[in-house]
Amino acid sequence: MTEEEIVRRSIQISSIWEGDLFARQAEAELLIGYLESIYERPTQREDARAYTVAIDAGYGEGKTFFLRRLAEHISLTHPVAFVDAWADDLADQPMTALAATLKEALKDELDAPEVRSRWKEFMSKSGRVAKIAGIGLAKRGLGILLTAGAVDAAEEALNQVDDAVKDAVNEGLAGAGQGLADDSFAGSGASSRLMETRIAQFQEGQAAISGMKQSLNAVIASLQNGSTSPPIIIVIDELDRCRPTYAIKLLEEIKHLFDVKGIIFVFGLHGEQLSHSVSGAYGPGFDGKGYLRRFFRRRYALKEPNLIPLLEKIVGSTSITMDRLSYPYVKFERRSEDIELPQLISLYMKAYGLRPRDAFEIVDMLETCMALSKPETLNLVYLLPLTMGHILGNSSSKVPDPINPFNFEYEHYISQTPVYYTPINLAREFEVYGAYNSSEFNAAYGSDPDNYAIQSIANIQYRKPVNSESLSRVNNYPKLISTVSRFTLPVATSEV
Repeated sequence: MTEEEIVRRSIQISSIWEGDLFARQAEAELLIGYLESIYERPTQREDARAYTVAIDAGYGEGKTFFLRRLAEHISLTHPVAFVDAWADDLADQPMTALAATLKEALKDELDAPEVRSRWKEFMSKSGRVAKIAGIGLAKRGLGILLTAGAVDAAEEALNQVDDAVKDAVNEGLAGAGQGLADDSFAGSGASSRLMETRIAQFQEGQAAISGMKQSLNAVIASLQNGSTSPPIIIVIDELDRCRPTYAIKLLEEIKHLFDVKGIIFVFGLHGEQLSHSVSGAYGPGFDGKGYLRRFFRRRYALKEPNLIPLLEKIVGSTSITMDRLSYPYVKFERRSEDIELPQLISLYMKAYGLRPRDAFEIVDMLETCMALSKPETLNLVYLLPLTMGHILGNSSSKVPDPINPFNFEYEHYISQTPVYYTPINLAREFEVYGAYNSSEFNAAYGSDPDNYAIQSIANIQYRKPVNSESLSRVNNYPKLISTVSRFTLPVATSEV
């Protein structure tokens, strides 16, 4: 590669990963290197020639952003296609979707005569497999069944095949019906003929599948002199959102029909959710995780993202100003600092186990809180935990317990002497003192005037006239959150 080509490639890659707030490009480059090395390795198992990798991450952790850009990055050097399995779920034809995906992956290579010729042969062979599959579905056990999960009603199958296949199915059904009728009279002779027919149909199906795989091998071999080179990489996203029956069909047809060296399948999924779905489809006690291990050769867990760049972008796009928000210094990793709002929110999100996608709702709620309490100041020490509780579905107005321990403290100075508070304890002091009536609060202030919560509440609602119903009063923060929660985000506001 010339220096000019290297520069051009670098510009292309930078463009692909523009807006990469979670620094996923580095992970993508590692994964691409791994996939390329996999293709060069000798096959260790006779029954597994294609390679399957599951990219595992929870909802809202940026799988789709990562996979779409991973596919675009790979396309610079290898044939690649991106599949939204959830969208294809409606058609309920995994084999057709996979063939269409392969065509998409090869679109830049099909102008080459050899590739085009091999592709036509593959289409012919795969069409034969599809026809036999359609007949098998209609015969409900007299023909071949490609996968355990592919048995649908005959009339549904017939609605999806051409007239020639319908004729063959009708003839087969008539013959099968006659054979079954004869069987009750002719005894072992009819049974023997019926079994011979079944064996012949099974062998025909196996031969068709073998021919399809051989033709696919030929397609891959023809790519050696093209603008891109093997392996062909198929990126399949949203598998865990599909109906369990469709996800199973898709995985089994990949295993049975597309198990060819030179193809790598990369799946984006939430592994825990998919295993639960599979277990639900097969019944209580079924080992969904064990079943999925049959299909995925490797699992790669996306790194936990740094939320601060995302929060900086979201906060920066709002009208939030720090002159109406207050919180003490933070002692974090053995140092005390006046951290910015995005970092503070990220600390709470981590403590409460929230996802990147939740950042949009948190910031939206905070901005709405400021609008409804204008022009007064709000203290985030108490407000943020209540907001997190709402996101988690906490129906009470109490400060929720964190899911993960807080890894920072708040620092408050009394006569130049630092005093440290754990975030949860300080929030609960706001909860307690904020609920005091004026006489109770005055007594508390008299006994502990340097307490940070007491000082803050005094500044917010006692040192200037504030209506008792004002949502800016600390004792009304739960009411403020409840009011804001009526203004909910209808859909996710960004792809993350």
